[in-house]
Amino acid sequence: MSGCKCVPSTVTITKIAYKLFDMETANKLIEEACGIVNVVEAKHLHFFCNKSPTVTLAGLFYLLAKKHEIKLAAWDISNALPSSTVGRTSLSGKIHPNTVNKSAGRWLDVFPEYFKELPQ
Repeated sequence: MSGCKCVPSTVTITKIAYKLFDMETANKLIEEACGIVNVVEAKHLHFFCNKSPTVTLAGLFYLLAKKHEIKLAAWDISNALPSSTVGRTSLSGKIHPNTVNKSAGRWLDVFPEYFKELPQ
């Protein structure tokens, strides 16, 4: 693992996927998410620094769900995941849906090559 402590671990990726998806879908997306995170960590470590791993992964899984045409709204993600000290939170202590959208936008801006297949 790198010097940046904000790089999501495989354990974190797995936990979040199982909160958001059924087991079969989660297993499929975990493999893809881990692959993307590993490449991004190797090439663009700064992408993860000073960012909440939960928020970063919320945006990634939001985009992967769209890519695979799985119905999952930012609101669904925000309700499933606990808040952290980073990012905007709702009154319930969950990640705010706007934070999920912002994270997804950041992934699209920096790494559009991973999401070319997104349906329009």
